[in-house]
Amino acid sequence: MLIGLGLGVLTGMLLKTDALVLAPIGTLFLNAIKMLIVPLVFVSLVAGITAMSDSAKLGRISVKTIAIYLVTPAFAVSIGLLFGALFTPGEGMNMVASGAQDVKQAPSLMQILVDLVPTNPVNAFAQGNILQIIVFAIALGVSMNMLALLARLSPLRFFRGVAPALAVAFSTSSSAGTLPVSIECARKNLGVSQGVAGFVLPVGATINMDGTAIYQGVLALFIAQAFGVELNGAQYLMIILTATLASVGTAGVPGAGLIMLGLVLTSVGLPLEGVALIAGIDRILDMARTTVNVAGDLMTTPWPGTASTSWIRPFITATTRSKAANPALHNAPSTSCSRGVVLLACGRTSLRALGQSAFCASV
Repeated sequence: MLIGLGLGVLTGMLLKTDALVLAPIGTLFLNAIKMLIVPLVFVSLVAGITAMSDSAKLGRISVKTIAIYLVTPAFAVSIGLLFGALFTPGEGMNMVASGAQDVKQAPSLMQILVDLVPTNPVNAFAQGNILQIIVFAIALGVSMNMLALLARLSPLRFFRGVAPALAVAFSTSSSAGTLPVSIECARKNLGVSQGVAGFVLPVGATINMDGTAIYQGVLALFIAQAFGVELNGAQYLMIILTATLASVGTAGVPGAGLIMLGLVLTSVGLPLEGVALIAGIDRILDMARTTVNVAGDLMTTPWPGTASTSWIRPFITATTRSKAANPALHNAPSTSCSRGVVLLACGRTSLRALGQSAFCASV
């Protein structure tokens, strides 16, 4: 570095203004460095967070780091103000005659906090907004860590294991139609027991519609913006509530999410005519949101097997015993109909077991 600095000074002294022909070389070097900043920051943060599987350790390190980064600048400012007051570097200068220029108003603290969260991560990458990239990287890293902590498996292994189910979900746009493949993937690839998979996945295919909830929330905002309707905070909360309830009540069949969208729009006074803007391309959107729905169901299956499962054990035990006592049900083909027969056959035993466990708990 010192050699380069010396050569630069020497070249400038010898060539003077002719040295400007070498300026593009320096520009290329600086551009190459800037090109690496965004991917380096993003990858380093995500890799660093995911490498710390201990959430308590991650929390301690985060708190200490943020505290140090907040305290040291405060000390630095204090030192600068102290020396500025002692040495008065601006004394003797009179800038009043030169005229005051308009100073751009600094954003408020609340606006700074709001701007930290990117509305479009791709746009943040394109503009090189490092703060927004850091927030996005931290959120992504923490989410990947949560998946590993809850399911006790890496995201790569999870998505590799559930790829067949996601492919079927994408092609059929039906959570219920994907059930046989989902149960098989959960058992063989994720190591989930038959009892847990047989209970969690059918229930999830009925009430766990994460992709549909995202779809309805985004479309509500899209329609509001298209019709020039300004939404307030209460309406945002209403969209969250109704989209959640609508997703729970949505059937696991193609196109059901579009039908329930009217409930969300009506709850905040948006025109139902906005549904016509989406109807033509809803099939493509349906394929994507069904894939998210099935991925959410499968991500839930490893967790009850590793977390506290006292509330679900009566169902799992009763289901396993009933299937063991009835070989015909145990060897039934892997179809959604056969799964329904199994659940119906085990329903009475499961409810009896749940009642017994509740009675014992109350005693």
